[in-house]
Amino acid sequence: MEVQEQKVASGSKKKWLIGGGVAALVLAGGVGAGALFMKSPKAAYLAAESETASEMVAFFEDKYKEELKWSELAKTAVIQNDLKITGEIQSDYEESPIFDIINSSAINISATSDVKNKKFAFGLGGEIADVKVDNFELFATQEEYVFNAPFLTEAISVSAEKLNELADGELSCGQDVLFETEIMTKEQQEYIKKNLATTIFKELPEEAFTKEKNKIVMDLSKQDVKKVMEAIAKKLETDPELETILKQVMATQGVCDDETVTEMKKQLIDGLGEIEFGFVSTIWVEKGKIIERELKFKETDDFVITGKQTFGNEFTFDYQLKGAEEQVSIDGKFQKSDKASDRVQLAIEDVKIVYESEENKEKNQHNFERKFIFEGAGESVTLNWDGTSEYRADSVNGEHTIYIEMAGLGKIAITIEQDSKKVKAIELPAKIKDVSNLSEEELSDYMATVLENALVWAENFMEETGFNDYFYDDYYYDDYYYDEDFDFDEYYGEDYDFEFDEDYEENQDDY
Repeated sequence: MEVQEQKVASGSKKKWLIGGGVAALVLAGGVGAGALFMKSPKAAYLAAESETASEMVAFFEDKYKEELKWSELAKTAVIQNDLKITGEIQSDYEESPIFDIINSSAINISATSDVKNKKFAFGLGGEIADVKVDNFELFATQEEYVFNAPFLTEAISVSAEKLNELADGELSCGQDVLFETEIMTKEQQEYIKKNLATTIFKELPEEAFTKEKNKIVMDLSKQDVKKVMEAIAKKLETDPELETILKQVMATQGVCDDETVTEMKKQLIDGLGEIEFGFVSTIWVEKGKIIERELKFKETDDFVITGKQTFGNEFTFDYQLKGAEEQVSIDGKFQKSDKASDRVQLAIEDVKIVYESEENKEKNQHNFERKFIFEGAGESVTLNWDGTSEYRADSVNGEHTIYIEMAGLGKIAITIEQDSKKVKAIELPAKIKDVSNLSEEELSDYMATVLENALVWAENFMEETGFNDYFYDDYYYDDYYYDEDFDFDEYYGEDYDFEFDEDYEENQDDY
């Protein structure tokens, strides 16, 4: 009996997840379509969903307009992003040489992208224990890959064609990850919105909608939902443009082989065909936007989503998800004025995750103090993020500090200094050795020389930073600390003569 109840609960939970996704798909699918038929309850419902979604997007685009403007520039211009990352550890209980190394080190990262010409450059260097480390560099274009390092007298180049052969054709997939800044183009997004919206709008029955003053109800039976899902599945299966979009999306995530893409498409279509339930969605509309909603599933009485929201210079929301065994709530507010106080709280049973932010904008400068608070089991941990950014037409400069302070333990902090700017072009190293056409023997000899130089460089680096002393002189064995230079006779004031049985380990085999 207990096993059966667990299966029912598990199945119910699965319906919640699938149902919520399907409901969102049906609702979002109406975006734009309702504007054509403003008289019917069906059109009014979908128009309200469309207007509400547009209002939310517009709110956050306005709130973060400087950040969005800079990200848009990066799609057309050559942008160099330089980051200097430093760490700080302050412990109330323990002192460690590794803490000193971290506190006296810095990591420099440089990433430059030229989306228009499909070029990318990445550099990694910094200071380790106050010892400067010159940049390791990687350059990528559609024609070649170039690697440079402090131990090289000339950078190493290999053609993209040669690497693609060695990678069994998967290199082009990696290039998509490097060069693409968008998962989908705006045109592709519009295509999906237009085609799926048209399909969904056509399949939703007019009689499923009723309207009374500002209250609109969409009541879909299991058969209604199944019909809509089957229509979407057919569209995905037969529309070549949708398949092209799916392949591009997968490629930007590093998946390029047709077999995997086909399998994912099949799973998506099969998943749509397995959905069998109805639901009732009720919305209350004010000035064309949804201010309150309720979503119930017909096949399960123990799953309900309710919520309220307001719009304007302040966007507020308060939603509850109630099930038989668990309850989830999320509420919060966002402000888009020059001085804004934002807060979001997610509560799952006895666990709370809270986001708080105090933001201040003055001309081009944006200052903020943000907190991520995790509460549960009687414990509370706060992750702080203090930052300042200055946005100009062709540059962004800022400093961000992320830290945790725990009573009795100490402080762990990371500081990131940002210097981003528009540059003319990505410049490759002056001296480059192309190894694309070397014979196997020539390549082996060349790489042996490179490896030898790399080992010499690493040896010098270990010595300069003092890592040799740390890693090779002193050791930690479990809870015991051993220093190979420790003088037992001097410490204990006696003459110790240690003898070791060379056959000891061999004799252990007899036990």
